[in-house]
Amino acid sequence: MASLLLLVLSSIAASAWVAAGQCNWYTGSWVHDESYPLYDSASCPFIRKEFDCQRYGRPDKEYLKYRWQPTGCELPRFNGVDLMQRLRGKKITFVGDSLTLDQYNSFLCLLHSAAPQTAFKSTNDGIVFEEYDITVAYYLSHYLVDISNEQGYGRVMHLDRINTQAYNAWCTADVLIVNTWHWWPSTGSRQEWDYFETNGKYIKEMDRTQAFSQAFFTWAYSMQNVTAATKVFFQGISPAHYKGAEWGENGRTCAGETKPSTPSEFFGVPVQQEDVVKADLNQVRNVMGDKWKPIYLLDTSYMSQLRKDAHPSRYSGIRSGNDCSHWCLAGVPDAWNQIFRVFSTIMVSLLLLVVLSSMAASARVAAGQCNWYTGSWVYDESYPLYDSASCPFIRKEFDCQRYGRPDKEYLKYRWQPTGCELPRSVSIRQVFDHFMLININRVVIVYNDCMHASRFNGVDLMQRLRGKKIMFVGDSLTLDQYNSFLCLLHSAAPRTAFKSTSDGIVFEEYDITVAYYLSHYLVDISNEQEYGRVMHLDRINTQDYTTWRTADVLIFNTWHWWPSTGSRQSWDYFETNGKYVKEMDRTEAFSQALFTWAYSMQNVTAAAKVFFQGISPAHYKGAEWGENGRTCAGETKPSTPSEFFGVPVQQEDVVKADLNQVRNVMGDKWKPIYLLDTSYMSQLRKDAHPSRYNGIGFRNDCSHWCLAGIPDAWNQILYAALLQKNPPLGY
Repeated sequence: MASLLLLVLSSIAASAWVAAGQCNWYTGSWVHDESYPLYDSASCPFIRKEFDCQRYGRPDKEYLKYRWQPTGCELPRFNGVDLMQRLRGKKITFVGDSLTLDQYNSFLCLLHSAAPQTAFKSTNDGIVFEEYDITVAYYLSHYLVDISNEQGYGRVMHLDRINTQAYNAWCTADVLIVNTWHWWPSTGSRQEWDYFETNGKYIKEMDRTQAFSQAFFTWAYSMQNVTAATKVFFQGISPAHYKGAEWGENGRTCAGETKPSTPSEFFGVPVQQEDVVKADLNQVRNVMGDKWKPIYLLDTSYMSQLRKDAHPSRYSGIRSGNDCSHWCLAGVPDAWNQIFRVFSTIMVSLLLLVVLSSMAASARVAAGQCNWYTGSWVYDESYPLYDSASCPFIRKEFDCQRYGRPDKEYLKYRWQPTGCELPRSVSIRQVFDHFMLININRVVIVYNDCMHASRFNGVDLMQRLRGKKIMFVGDSLTLDQYNSFLCLLHSAAPRTAFKSTSDGIVFEEYDITVAYYLSHYLVDISNEQEYGRVMHLDRINTQDYTTWRTADVLIFNTWHWWPSTGSRQSWDYFETNGKYVKEMDRTEAFSQALFTWAYSMQNVTAAAKVFFQGISPAHYKGAEWGENGRTCAGETKPSTPSEFFGVPVQQEDVVKADLNQVRNVMGDKWKPIYLLDTSYMSQLRKDAHPSRYNGIGFRNDCSHWCLAGIPDAWNQILYAALLQKNPPLGY
């Protein structure tokens, strides 16, 4: 029974798409289908000239012949008559910028092609299809929040305020499809504001994704007050195709492209702002609790990323140069509307935001359980878990108390997941002698009808792993976690003798070995006569791999060194598939390397457990916690979730996407790699870095962590995962 439940729940976590008998509409590929397109653009009276590629000279037509095919299921063909019958007497409003206009035009064409004889008229409310009394409207709003003119500041974008007139117009709709982002990066004459304003503070400039996040939260929160019957959707962020490196052709754009990318040919990273949307929607849900009104995400970014071939480029009626942002019609927005049509007809509660996307969601809520990675830091006088002065393993770069940090309050915070406790230890005999119910983000031990819990139990862990070897592989942040892990074990059994060997630290009584292996990038770097130091994004160093295979538990991490330049950069060229590149986007390079590493892990011994430790954030940008110009220096308390304005760590989502890609490639032969998705919980700890209180002379280290500290919480979650035969995937 437990194994069956585990199988079901693991499937939920892995696909992030829950429904009986349904699969994830957003994972799949574009397949050639001669029955496409869904309509003839020449017969649709609604297509604006910027989207009408055939009319304005595009010579090829193959791009029209592709249908989105989800993995393992079919996306129902669009049925416009059925949709209009279901929504008779209703009003559908599309709200956003020109990309929303693209989708709005597509929607009108799909309805018109389904019932070409049905009369329609243009009114102040929108386009009315008279036979069905359905109104379809478009409302222009580049940013969703209010912009006003103020003396002394000029044009001010209010990140915490919705324009009243706009809000009232939106509230007249029965169905709202909303989108924004396209205009947020604008500068110069395209920038429509002079200052940002939030909570009475005026700021000339700020990170655009952070500004977008604050505005999006404001909009999502405002949607909690629309009528209960109104259905609210957010249309996924639409990607552009100006970077040929995303499909393996540096220097190219969408111009001249005639075929989609296959999933294996696409090397781009997940759209960061899509993950911002998910984080903000989940935050609104947490704030509202039982009063939450669902906002449904149409998570179409990835499927659109594969369509480098489907943009107007120069074939539009407004001659805007090379348009790789908007979409030809017929085209990709038709697939978005196919997915919207399915939502609008079934509207089941299982389609809630928290389980919509396998690419960015981290092991979410299921069957009443909670998420280890969503929560807050709470003050706890019983902390820290050990005295740093009594731990012989802490290196001087992490030993903040020894090197003069005057405050101690940062040591007193415990990570508290929302709605549950972090899983704690039970005796090993209880685990094997009594029924164990494994749930998606938590282990519950049922024993005489009560739950047994205790603090982190290093003795219990060493008993479980007797005779085993645990290896931490990565850079100095991994070393930070490794030191924490040793301290946790030592504090649990301080009289247990240990020795340092070539294999690692051995706790002799339990015959457990804990090792650290330095690897900044996980992939191979070699010296070549013509190119110098070459990082091979598609190759693992044989010696490294052979060493890793000696471990029973592996915890990997990388990213910290990838942005390096100048003397800190350890390579001169990137190489992949025989091609040498002097420079490339570092996140794209990281993604290719991580896929190589993850694929190589499929060949380690079946018994070995492999974990990837979540990307560790730095705190050099005070805007993330509402204090522009500050860093971690002098910070003494964590941020609360409501005080944190940063965006999700983009590279964490790259990790999830790559791990899912390896899983799809391997199919039934897949060996799980478990993600410890700790980025968000760490983002809240601006107070827990060494800053200048370290023994190696760093003036302001806001990257590493003091010990005791945050890595102890990472290791608590690692311990919780090791309690389980099959831990939650985390992606």
